[in-house]
Amino acid sequence: MTRWNRHTCACAFAKEVDDRNPWHFPRVGIADNVIYQGRFIIRHKGSDRETVISRPGAGPLCAEADTCCFSWFDQTLTGPTILPDRQAKP
Repeated sequence: MTRWNRHTCACAFAKEVDDRNPWHFPRVGIADNVIYQGRFIIRHKGSDRETVISRPGAGPLCAEADTCCFSWFDQTLTGPTILPDRQAKP
């Protein structure tokens, strides 16, 4: 069984990987257990690191972004700035 890293919100994880682009943190799954305490898993596109978003008192499947995230992330970006590893062949 894999032990997931846990962060209270997306910007806490973003600060750890030093990235301000919200497009680099897609939702990739749900960590769950038998009593349905689901938590969203997000992945950083640049490092492929993953974390589970878990806020005390927020309940299962709480949003990844908290109020602090809006001041951390660059709101002017309209898409990812990390280029894909492989480019499409013509």
